[in-house]
Amino acid sequence: FFYRSENREAAMWVRKISHWVSKHHPEVKFTEKKPDCLVVLGGDGSFLAAARKHQKQNPIILGLNLGRVGFLASVRESKKFLKGLNRFLGGNFNVSGRIMLEAAVLRKRKIVWRAYSLNDVVAHNLLGVSEIEVSIENHPIQYIRGTGVMVATATGSTAYNLSAHGPIVMPSIKCL
Repeated sequence: FFYRSENREAAMWVRKISHWVSKHHPEVKFTEKKPDCLVVLGGDGSFLAAARKHQKQNPIILGLNLGRVGFLASVRESKKFLKGLNRFLGGNFNVSGRIMLEAAVLRKRKIVWRAYSLNDVVAHNLLGVSEIEVSIENHPIQYIRGTGVMVATATGSTAYNLSAHGPIVMPSIKCL
């Protein structure tokens, strides 16, 4: 399970789901290390944080929405959580593969910041104009003289990217 510790509703659902799974799917084993599946309880921010934290293990992420919109969630209404889990644990699901970004900011050839993201990465200089080189696997693709740059995955195309007038891209398209 992945949820924000201050989210009391998520903690209640973890207890309820754990009990329900133990009763209805006793073959399921809960683990903290290298999970095959990650059940995320929260909103899209929790989903993105879980993807970042567990990106090396690459688990299937099942999102149960406790946020406002739940755009990334598999089940958006809490009254349908157990039904959705039952379908999932019964093998009745589709996996939607997504790409992640690994971004690094270099100054004088030294990495000063690194992050992973499922949606987008923004490098922004609040103090003025910078010279920015955008590279993919050390191959320069763009030189920018400006205040910043945003790189979005298809997953992130409907978030900050859209508000900056970028295109909406179907999640199945592997592009930046």
